[in-house]
Amino acid sequence: MSKTRESRKVAVAYVRAVEIDCPECGREDPIPASDGSFMHDRLPETVTCPDCGKTFKVSKRIVS
Repeated sequence: MSKTRESRKVAVAYVRAVEIDCPECGREDPIPASDGSFMHDRLPETVTCPDCGKTFKVSKRIVS
């Protein structure tokens, strides 16, 4: 009898919304999205902090 290899099932995670924090000024609230909420429904290329006014590129790596 030959051994069969079991296929592993992997769960897929779909990110629905992300919060983006300012790395420069230590702002307590996340940087707001264009609709005014703190949850971005897509990952923008760049964001501007409303407190310090600096523009940053957004990393594609998600950190929890």
